[in-house]
Amino acid sequence: MGDPGGAAQAQEGERTAPAQGDGLLMLPPRVLVRPWWFPAEDLEDPLVFYLEAWLADQIFGPELEILPEIQWMSQALLSVNTVKSGTFVEISVFGRPRVQLHVKSVILSLALRHKEHRAAEFGGTLAMDLLHHTPGPVPST
Repeated sequence: MGDPGGAAQAQEGERTAPAQGDGLLMLPPRVLVRPWWFPAEDLEDPLVFYLEAWLADQIFGPELEILPEIQWMSQALLSVNTVKSGTFVEISVFGRPRVQLHVKSVILSLALRHKEHRAAEFGGTLAMDLLHHTPGPVPST
């Protein structure tokens, strides 16, 4: 009845609490389940691009609460992960190539709109010039 080592063996796939002397905390695995409407073959080749973190907060919400709605409406899966520096996020779009490009286009359009809105709040054409990287007037020769 007793266990020879004094500890119960974990069955395959189970996570156990750490021994008292380990000092390591075993976190449960993050479970991501593919939605029923999403084809498995579309998970193979994601479209990856980067966006400033403050823009991602504006588009997806601070806790990514709008992400499920975007995924459902676009029929694409999105993964939004903060890059180590914390100033950028990596956005991975899973889906058919045409859908990936459309979702990226929509997100970048929203990002540009938020940048323009922020520039308008700060006022002046200098902010808009910096936003669009347009040089000043070109001298005529």
